[in-house]
Formats: sequence, structure tokens, C-alpha cells
Amino acid sequence: MESGCQKLMVDWKQPSAFAAAHWLLEHIENHDFRSVAVLVPGRRARRVFQRVLLEQHRVLGGRGAVIAPRVVTPAGLIETFFTRVDHREIASPMTAMLYWLDAFRHLRSTESSVLDPQQTAEQERQMYARVRSLRGVCDELDELGLVPSSVPQHVEIPGTLHRWSALDVLRSAAHERMRDAGYVESTSERRKMIDQGDLVADAPEHLLVVGVSDPGVLAGTAISHLADRTRIMIDAPESEAESFDDLGRPIPGSWNRRPSPIPFSDMRLVDRPVDAAEQVLDELTALHVEHGPFEPGDVVVGLCDETFSVAIERAARRSGARLRAAVGPSLSQTEVAGILRGVQLFIREGSVSAFGELLRMPSIERLLSEGVEGVDLLDLLDFWRADRVGGTLDDLRAGNVGRRKRDIAPLVEALRRFDKLIEPILASERSADAIEALGVFLNRMTSEQQDDARLTETLSPIQAVFDVVRNAPDDLSLSVDLLIQLCSEALAQTNQKPEEVDRAVDLLGWLELRHDPVRDLILVAVNESGELASRQSDGWLPDSVREKLGLMSESRRRARDAHAMHVLCHRSRSLKAIVARRNVDGDPIAPSRLFLGADGEESARRVVATMDDKEARPRVEPAFSLAGTAVPVDDSAFEAALPPESLDVNKISVTAFSAWMRSPLRYWLERRERLDFHDPDVLELDPRAFGDLAHDVLHIFGLDPVAASTDSDQIAEFLSDTLDQMVRQRYGAPCAPAIAVQQETLRARLNRFASIHAAEVQRGWRISECEVERTAMLEIPGGAPVELVGRIDRIDVHEDGHIRVLDYKTSEKRVRPSQARAKDGTWRDLQLPLYDYLLRHQEVEVHGAIELGYIALCRDVNDIGIETAKWTPADIQDGIHRAHEIVNEMRSGQFDGGTAKPGRTVDAIDRILRVGVLDLDGGDDEDGEDFGS
Repeated sequence: MESGCQKLMVDWKQPSAFAAAHWLLEHIENHDFRSVAVLVPGRRARRVFQRVLLEQHRVLGGRGAVIAPRVVTPAGLIETFFTRVDHREIASPMTAMLYWLDAFRHLRSTESSVLDPQQTAEQERQMYARVRSLRGVCDELDELGLVPSSVPQHVEIPGTLHRWSALDVLRSAAHERMRDAGYVESTSERRKMIDQGDLVADAPEHLLVVGVSDPGVLAGTAISHLADRTRIMIDAPESEAESFDDLGRPIPGSWNRRPSPIPFSDMRLVDRPVDAAEQVLDELTALHVEHGPFEPGDVVVGLCDETFSVAIERAARRSGARLRAAVGPSLSQTEVAGILRGVQLFIREGSVSAFGELLRMPSIERLLSEGVEGVDLLDLLDFWRADRVGGTLDDLRAGNVGRRKRDIAPLVEALRRFDKLIEPILASERSADAIEALGVFLNRMTSEQQDDARLTETLSPIQAVFDVVRNAPDDLSLSVDLLIQLCSEALAQTNQKPEEVDRAVDLLGWLELRHDPVRDLILVAVNESGELASRQSDGWLPDSVREKLGLMSESRRRARDAHAMHVLCHRSRSLKAIVARRNVDGDPIAPSRLFLGADGEESARRVVATMDDKEARPRVEPAFSLAGTAVPVDDSAFEAALPPESLDVNKISVTAFSAWMRSPLRYWLERRERLDFHDPDVLELDPRAFGDLAHDVLHIFGLDPVAASTDSDQIAEFLSDTLDQMVRQRYGAPCAPAIAVQQETLRARLNRFASIHAAEVQRGWRISECEVERTAMLEIPGGAPVELVGRIDRIDVHEDGHIRVLDYKTSEKRVRPSQARAKDGTWRDLQLPLYDYLLRHQEVEVHGAIELGYIALCRDVNDIGIETAKWTPADIQDGIHRAHEIVNEMRSGQFDGGTAKPGRTVDAIDRILRVGVLDLDGGDDEDGEDFGS
């Protein structure tokens, strides 16, 4: 339909809100705007327009009061002009969804199997998601005034008539159920109002469309029907008039092949959201340095991907800058929402991870800790999960411990308490019972916060869900899982009131940016993500079908965004585009086409630039002296931990020397401060646990008479049985699948070891001692001696009296004694020289050479074997001399050493030390040490 609306072009540099205010003040007598409706894209744009109208009234010398026009958004346009057709109550989205779900449940199998061929009756939430998707398709068709069965008449889609017919049956059934209950579907009713065309008695005489570049199908149809009274303000000069259609929408063919309006020099490439946040502070500081103090209203931070807002607000708080999301945080970030997610996960999985998520909620942790003094339940659970890898809640209920014995009774009692708390919820069979049980549970969790206004704000959407479900069809009983999901969705769709921050710089979403009279703009995450990401293809309405039907398509959306970017670039004094390489989950994301441009040499140059690994530009001084911004506090940022000036060294283990040589700072945190890191989500044995398992099996073997056997099969059988028994004790039966794989991996290594050991026995070697602890005083030239302690894996004695010290190595690759020294002779590991020292300083004097070596139990069984060092007594003494130096380094506080290499995964301790991935040591073996455990 040709709208015939009058298009009023507005110069790039003048926001359409100003042009609209001028038009009203010039054309409406006495400034009585009751006969005018102004259509704006959203609530913020409405506030901007109302403020501008009052300001312009005063500027132009207007006297008296301004009788305001009706300022509406697309959602309220139809009711402003058209009369109702069906006077039943318009159903809320959730109410409508429950009737759609009820209709789907009552479909004949012929229709339901067509609409959801992979339906699983026990997974109600999946059915709900499917029905919601189907309702969404019908909702878009209702905007067009089409029923599903008529789609093939408008667009040829071979072989889909039966699908559209089945969808028609579902739509009709859902609408009939709603009508019987006194409700009507929102979109279909509004479309009927437009098609009927009857105007309300006080319908405005004028409709002014301001800044709405894509009104949507329903509002666009209404505008077309009101063409004789409509004027559309378009943000573009007169020369661009032909690049917009009659509804003021950018024409894709005109906008989608334009080069990017963002100057290449204004692009800032960063790696992660946290880097984007720091870059925002840099840009604010640069604006202050270049132009002087600014009012917060002059500068806006635009979020093309709103998930970046958390990192930006956090960086602002740390620096003292005042930045605030114009829309308050979602209620999905509250503790109540976290508790609901945790309960839902607990119901769905019954896993240790789910229990851990719940313990992370302060209210639950506090409740379950009552009567338990001095026990950190969450720390205890993380320890247990990392220790008993693959352990289940049933293991925890039974009190089964892992390889490192620790009292877990408080944890078992906490789980018992939680089981009792959640039992009424799990036992609910009807929706009413589930609502009652869930309400009691939430009240118990929040009993200490009942007077908190924020809590009331959070519980309100949940109560609304309960009310809707209570009024649902009598035979529609929802599972607890789906009820919690509905509550979580209601919280996610509701925002808290934004924090009151005086004179703050606002963070605005992409679709809100064009309506602010902003002077300087910083765009964050100009990537193919968030609002700028391509939409997923729809199996019912693919993009080609959407274009033919006149629905929002990718080409139209891209044209809308391209026009918006041109508006921002022409209107802003400065616009900086921050492009990130990764999103908040750490996944790679591509730059937006709005930055790259359509094609051509310039576009190619920008693509290459975003792939460059060069560092981002140097930081400007930290954000300071922003208008209304407090001076940052002295401890504004989290700094790396600082070690003491010196360490007291009276007793030291053999492995401590290698730990110091790798990283003195890490040695200090791990060995002295006892800082440990537990990965609670580990599903397999880490290198240290795998090495411990192998060592413990071999320890039991070394104490048994079978160790003197020359029968490799007998040895292999003993090792295999011992391994199975130990895995059952530590990790349950059956154990986690990944552990079972590791168990077989270790079994293969032990089988190969059995052959090698049997051959060594035939050569005259016997195990004399294993896992034996030795101590001796290590004299330190120029300082007090220290007690040296070492646990030796294995001491062999040959029938001719020779002694051999061996250490088991379960690394991926074969570790050789020669690797303990660099090519220039520098020691990197002192384990074997210090073992030699320990044996020579016992009560029984040792004469002659002591063989020192490793038993490599590596991944490649062909590389498994025994190898001894080829060191001279002088080499050994040089190693002891290096040990003397290390003790003195510890005592004098020389923490700046270390032999770091790239390759190891970053862990929590590395982050405390501010160590990057390229600074990490890559030589760890499965014993948890480079060359020794």
C-alpha cells in the first residue's frame, strides 16, 4: 500500500526531535498540541522530545503553558487512533502462552507430530520453547493479517502445506481457548482494529513520526491508514530523500553497499570486554584533555552489545569515573534469580555442580551453615569435588571421601538440610502445590531481607507469574521445572531502577543512540554480536520468505543500522568505535559490517587491520577530572600481591628448590602462604592426581614380595588389580567416564613397566625401600644450616652392593635426567643431586657412586624405561652449590627470578600474580612439577 505520508527531511546535524518541536511550534496555533500525536521509537526518545519541546518553546519566546501532545511508541499507536473490535481482555504474553501450551497438549497426534517431530513429553520446558516459537511465527503473520494456511498462497514454499495447515489448527485452538476464558490475542486484535478502520472519538488530527526508521509491520500498516494526517521526520538531508520508502524506512539497495562512515583512524581494536572498558576510560580522558571539562549529557557511551556493560561499569567504579547504564540492571542478576537458577539446575541434574551453585548464594550458604563454626562450606565442597573427581551427590550423602582424607561431615549435614528444604518442591504434583512450596522456600531464603525495597522489587514479577499460573486452564498443570523457568524469564525481562548517580555519563543501547543530542560518542563492541549480530535463520520464515511477505529481514535490518551509523557519524563532534576480538565468554567475534564497510579496497584494508596482532595504542593517563567525577582512591585497582622482604628458611623440601627456580613469587604463594586452587568443575584427573595415583599403585607394589618376581605377567596382574582397587576407593564404581579412560591409559603404562621391572630383577636389582623420607642438615656457607627433607620414590640395591635412586615420572613425554640442566650447565632441577646428598648424610655411610635416574612412565609406551644421569661428582657438587644460593636468595628476598616459558594454562594463582599466558612455564609433568614431585 502506498502510504502517501508527507516526508520531512532533517539535516544530518539536527536531531529529528528538534525539527519536530520546531514544526509543532510553527504550525499548531496557541501551542495547544492536544490534536497531535507524536510517534517516537521508545521511552527515552519520548523524554528527549518532551524536554526539547519545552526548551524550544522558551527559546522562541513562547508564553504560557504548553499543552503537551500525546507522545506514543509503536506499541501504543494503534490504541491511540483505532477502536477495539473484540472487547475481551487482551492477554498478557505469559497468559497467552499458557493457553497456547494447553492447545498444543490437546492437539491430535497428526498435528503435534508435524509441529514438533522430536517432542519429548517428559521435557515440558522443551515443549514450551517449541510452542513459544510457533506462537511467534503466528504473531508475525497476524501483523500481516494472514493465517498460517494462507502463507503458501502468497509465497511458494514446496512441500510445506501440511505444516502450515497444522500450525493453523494450533492457532485456531489457542485463540478459541483464550476467547472462552475472556481473553483475546494482542497482535491479531490490533490488526483487526486497523483493518476495520474505525477511529476513536478523540483521535488526533495530526501524527508526527519522529526518529522511527523502522516502525514494524503493525505500526507501519497503521501509519499507512493514517497517511492523510501523517508527517514523517527523516534523519537525512533532502539529497537522500529517494533512499527512503514512503514510511521513512531506509531502502536496503541504497544503504547496504555504502562504505563505512566511521573514519579508519577512529577505530580502536581491543582484545576482550575488560580491555574495551579500559579503552572507554581512555577515550573519556582524551576528550577531557582535548576539549576540557564536559557535562555528562554531552558524552554518551553506546553499547552495540549490552553484555559489555558489566565490564565497563566495573572499570568505572575502580577508576572513580561516573558511568551508569541508562537502563537498570536486569533482575536476572539478583540473588533471588540466582537461587531460582540453582534450584532448577538441582532439580534437572541433581548434580554436585548444582549444589555448588546454590552454596554460592549467600542466603543459602548462611542457612545451611547454621550451627557450624569456622567451616567454609563452599571451600570444603570445592576441595571434595576436586579430590573425588566425578563424585556424585549420592557419594557425598554417603560421606565418601577422596584420596586426601578430610572431614566432610559439615558438608554432608548441609546437603541433608538442603534436601529437607527442597523436598516439598520436588514432591509437588499440581501447579498450586508447586507455587505454595516455591513461595515458602523463597520466603525462607529471604527472611532476613523482608524489609528491603530491592527484594520487594525482585519478588513482584515472581508473584505476577504465580497469579497468571493460578488463573491458567484448570487442566493445565505445570511442572516445577517449567514454573521456575517462567519466574526466571519474568526476572530477566524486568530491570531494576537505575542507580542514582549524579552527573553520570550514560551507557545507552544501540537502538536508543540516535535520539540523544549527543556531542561526543564512544561506541563499544562494534562487532557482529549483540544488536549488530546477524539473526539466526528461521525454519518457518527464512529470510527470503520474510522479504517477500514484507517482514523484517536481514537486508532491512542492516539498512536500518547503516542509516543509524551515518546519522551518528554526521551528528557527533567525535565518534570512536571500539572493536573487540572476543566476547564476554571469550569466544572470537568478527568486526561489524558497519565498521568494515560493504566491499572494495578500503573494506579489505580494514579487515586486514583487525587481524593485526599489534598491541592497542598506549593508555592515556587514567581517567581523571571528568565533570562531576571524584578523584580515584589510592587503592583503585587490584594490584599484584607483594612478597615479604625476606623468608625464614629453617626447613626445606627437595622439590621446593625447583619450585623457586620456576617462579619465586609462585613458590611464596603456594609453599609459604599455602594458597591452593581447586577446580570444582574438573571431570578428569589433573596431572598431579594422575601422578599420585600411579605413585601410590607403585608404592604398594614396591612393598609386596611380587616386586622380586621375574614374571612380567604376574607383576602386570598385581599392578592392574591394585589400580582397579584404588580407583574404586577414590573415585567410586563406576567412576567418571574420563577417569575410566585415564585408568586404562595408566594400565597400559603399568603393563609396559612390568616387563621392564622384571628384566631389572633378572639383572640383579631389587627394591630396597620405596616412598621413604630422608632428612639431613644442609650447610649454608655464610648462613645458618637448614634441614633438608625429601621423599624418595624408590631406592634399589644391586646384588653387587651398588645403590640406585629412581624417581617415577608420569609426564606426557619422556623426561630425562639431562633435562635437569640447561645446555650452558645451569641447573633447572636439583631433585637428584639433593637425593644424593641426603643418602650420603645418613648414619650408614655410603661409598662410591650412587646411580641417579628416572623411571619414565610416559604416554608413548615405547618410550617407557629407566634412564640414569651421566653426572660426575663435580656436577653433583655444583648442584649442591646452587641449592646454597637459592637458600640465600630466599633469605634475602630475591623474588625477581624464574625460568618462565610459554605453554601452560593460566590458573587462579597466575591471575593473582598478573602473569599472562605467554609468561607461563610449559614444562609441567603429571606429577605437578617440572622434574619432580
